[in-house]
Amino acid sequence: MKRSLFLVACLATMLTVVMSPAGAAPSGTVPIAGGSTELSFAGTFTVTGFAAQDKQLTLQGTLNGPLASSNGGVEADLSDLPVQLQVDTVDPTCQPPQVTVATEAATVAIPGFDTITLEPLTLLRPVDPADTALAEQVCQVANDAAQHGKLKGKRLTDAVEALNALGGTWQLAP
Repeated sequence: MKRSLFLVACLATMLTVVMSPAGAAPSGTVPIAGGSTELSFAGTFTVTGFAAQDKQLTLQGTLNGPLASSNGGVEADLSDLPVQLQVDTVDPTCQPPQVTVATEAATVAIPGFDTITLEPLTLLRPVDPADTALAEQVCQVANDAAQHGKLKGKRLTDAVEALNALGGTWQLAP
């Protein structure tokens, strides 16, 4: 009998693992703008994940859209240009369960051109309260942030892992 219960428990666990959607990577496409004295950019930023770079939390993604000259002519069409935006703040909340991430303005090198400065973004990852496991994960991050403040060392690594594990679609914050 004990062996049967053990096998049923194993099977239930395997079904849960197989039937649960795999942790999708962070995603979402939002409008972004930027420019320099000679160039302007109005396109999209597609979220691909989070990383630690030079002991800082960064939001990774790609830029897509036209790069225009100051006279309005299109100089280039950026397509999947990889960029990393330094994260200024991470604000997870339990009620409602969500995470808000704000980036700093970023200077980005455009191949074949000078650099442009992208405007800061504020992105939101809402969590369905009915998804109790994910809501609890967000609350754990919120509690950790409230207790410890700065992200450095192992806490930075843990934050990168938690934000990437959160996955889902990021959108512009209202």
